[in-house]
Amino acid sequence: MDIAKNVSPQVDALVTGYTHQAYACSVPDPNGVPRTVTSAASFGRLYTDTTLT
Repeated sequence: MDIAKNVSPQVDALVTGYTHQAYACSVPDPNGVPRTVTSAASFGRLYTDTTLT
């Protein structure tokens, strides 16, 4: 969570891994603007359909 909150506001979304946890949520950037943070569990069991414009 600390990394997601402190990554540069120029980053629009974070697609993460390693934890083997499944989540899709919104975390505010350092300017307070919400951005997508997602992880697709482990071993390809899930995916997140994300559209960035």
